[in-house]
Amino acid sequence: MVRELSTSYERLSANSKYDNGVQRLPGPTPLLQMDADSCTMVVIFPRSRRVGGTVDPEELVQEPMKQARRIFLNPDNPLSRRAIRRLQYIGAEPHEPISMELYQQDIRARFLEILEASGVQASQFASLDEDEDFVKLYLPLNGEAIAQLADSLKFEMPFKTTVYEAVAEHGPFLGGEPLKNADGHMVVAHAPFDMHRKNIFQDFSQMDAIQLLQHWFCLWVQLDEMEHQGVIKCSFPCPRASQMRELHETGLHIKNWLNPFFGDLMHPLRAYFGEEITFFFKYGAYLIYSFLPLGAVGFFFTILRVFKIIPDSQIDYVKTGLACGISLWAACISQMFGRHARRTEQLWNVKEHAAFVKNNPDWDKHGRNETCTIFVNVVTVGFVALYIAVATVILVKQYNAAEDTVFAQLSSIVLSLVMKVGSLSWTYLAPVLVKLENHRTQEEMEDKLAVVLAGVKLFVGNFPFFSQCFVTNWVEQTCGPSFQAAAQMVWADYNHTAADNETQKVLRSFAFHKVKEDAVLTCFKGCYPSSWMDAETYTPTNCDVNLRSNLVSFFILQIGVELVFLVFPLLLSLWEVRKEYWKAHRMRDTDSPRQDDSSTDEQEPVPYSFLQWEAKKFPYEFNSWGGDRINDFLDIAVSYSVVACWGAICPLLFFLAVFSWTFSLRLRLYRMLYVARRPVPRASAGLGVWRSIFNAINVFAVGANVGLFTVFFYPMSKYAFGTQLLAFIIAEHAVLLLQAGVHIVIPEQPADVVSIEYYNKHVKYCHQLRELDPSARTSLAHIGLPLTPDGFTSASENECSEGWC
Repeated sequence: MVRELSTSYERLSANSKYDNGVQRLPGPTPLLQMDADSCTMVVIFPRSRRVGGTVDPEELVQEPMKQARRIFLNPDNPLSRRAIRRLQYIGAEPHEPISMELYQQDIRARFLEILEASGVQASQFASLDEDEDFVKLYLPLNGEAIAQLADSLKFEMPFKTTVYEAVAEHGPFLGGEPLKNADGHMVVAHAPFDMHRKNIFQDFSQMDAIQLLQHWFCLWVQLDEMEHQGVIKCSFPCPRASQMRELHETGLHIKNWLNPFFGDLMHPLRAYFGEEITFFFKYGAYLIYSFLPLGAVGFFFTILRVFKIIPDSQIDYVKTGLACGISLWAACISQMFGRHARRTEQLWNVKEHAAFVKNNPDWDKHGRNETCTIFVNVVTVGFVALYIAVATVILVKQYNAAEDTVFAQLSSIVLSLVMKVGSLSWTYLAPVLVKLENHRTQEEMEDKLAVVLAGVKLFVGNFPFFSQCFVTNWVEQTCGPSFQAAAQMVWADYNHTAADNETQKVLRSFAFHKVKEDAVLTCFKGCYPSSWMDAETYTPTNCDVNLRSNLVSFFILQIGVELVFLVFPLLLSLWEVRKEYWKAHRMRDTDSPRQDDSSTDEQEPVPYSFLQWEAKKFPYEFNSWGGDRINDFLDIAVSYSVVACWGAICPLLFFLAVFSWTFSLRLRLYRMLYVARRPVPRASAGLGVWRSIFNAINVFAVGANVGLFTVFFYPMSKYAFGTQLLAFIIAEHAVLLLQAGVHIVIPEQPADVVSIEYYNKHVKYCHQLRELDPSARTSLAHIGLPLTPDGFTSASENECSEGWC
């Protein structure tokens, strides 16, 4: 039912008035001429420099056969060698350099042959400034070509709901209609498409056509490699103005920018971007929902604290309770999302591993030794060690700086900038390291890159806060020959005679004695009251004050950086469009007779091609201005880890997190529509490798929050280290035991998912039996299988016949 609604939605969108004529999208776009009709994908070929393009026809291509193999040869498709054998200019002298003109002519000819074999329709037009050729590829949704492709690729398609009407009630299966899951959605069965029984499958959607064409290309030609070699400028699925408008009105209307609810957005998101990107938004929305109660608590806690409704003596007790609750919440959140994700995966029919994978053109079939992996690990550890050193220096300076100095006032901003610089540096270094390892598929390489990036960036984002909570108090010690001397070293304005007995008693609770070179020294721990004059045992320490400042600075900088990375690429995209306008006007003025100034001024603006506007946007790929899935998940993972682990220190952070994540998710949708080119819709089974990463974050969040209420917060902060350690071990094990209990009591596979899975298997089996019912019959009347064969006499009957009965 959901799939049929999706198909109907796309059909209505395709016939919408917004997909024809001259339109202006809601976002910052020029006047657009809609030209994406009869279009599935677009491939853009640059022209020669002789006609104003970017290809140098005289450039020599070294090792042309090796380069051509990277485009056409697929190790999983033995038939892909056909294109190599048909190379005309490259095959004549495979190891001799040839001109770029002949090389591209050969590659383009083989590409067109592959298109012809797929049955796809194609049309061509020149760009506005005539330096590129746009080739529109079209796979009609009701034609034979798409059915043949789906049949040959064993592409899974959903059953029609009418198929269930022919299923009779049998045993536990009711029949008649599909079952509904706990979310209220009808879940239909999926099966590989078969042309001989295509009447049982739902109609193809534009999403299906794009994915089929992409799977076909993966088997025969690597478009990414063609783009890398300059044969094509880019390729992308055809956009739909009506769907973009729907997404804008649903998710980007002014009234929705601070709305934390995204439920209405998931269906149009999946219809346009596919499951992989939709799962990112789905998990981001789930985190926002989960944090709403914590955000409310943080907001009201801050209000009550500002107006002194909560006494200072009770603040840490409230934080302790909050940390206990967060530790329990972190232990269960993954299980709850996992259950919901199972329903969504079944509804959308996404698998753990994609049926069609994209091979890595840099894969070395001879393999590389383990030295590369060891080198990558050593460099990773070295980068982490360097960051620890830099962050420690800043934290020590922040600890020792006087409150009235410039560094003390800016130290939180400096620390946040160092965290961002360290994170960005690793963003550019990690891909270089991962490429040294020999990954066969793009999926394997992306998963490894995600793990390497996440491991370091999570450490970079959390180490300063971990250090201030659990390391500073025991490492940053200030010692003197007496209590008075040590106190004056800690507080420059300390006056021993002005301090009454109660104040001195409180201050002594932050000090201890240690022996060094036969001398007994009085030392203050690293965390102590910011002011000695109004010190109480429950007074917030300098560590608490610095942590709150650092956490707030981190989130403000996070929002600022995201704004920069959104606005700047948007301006770049508009600038590219404007440059092409100017170039086209210059060409027109050169070719046409001069007109008087008045007629030029009165000339109406020429609509810009919708497909050309889409081409001017940035690709959705790693480290692109258009964004990418890895960095999108990384941003959420880092900010989520900081809030989940350290939010109890500054409860206002929960409210800021809900606000910033809501705003961030809307910004990313805005970027996906108006900055990034439409990416190829890919199916994804939930979070993939990010599920393990977020599970690791939750485990660390349990430990961090247990550490906060057993070590950092008052009153446990006043206990001896041994007592704190014992309390930490007991509390952490209790929470982890509760987490294990939750996993046992509440299974990750919901009961409705299991029931629907068995029911849909039964439906498919019923149709298979109906189709396999043999028409030819034979007579088996000569076969008899009686319990007692004819003429057989038992032993008891023989005894009676002899007169013994």
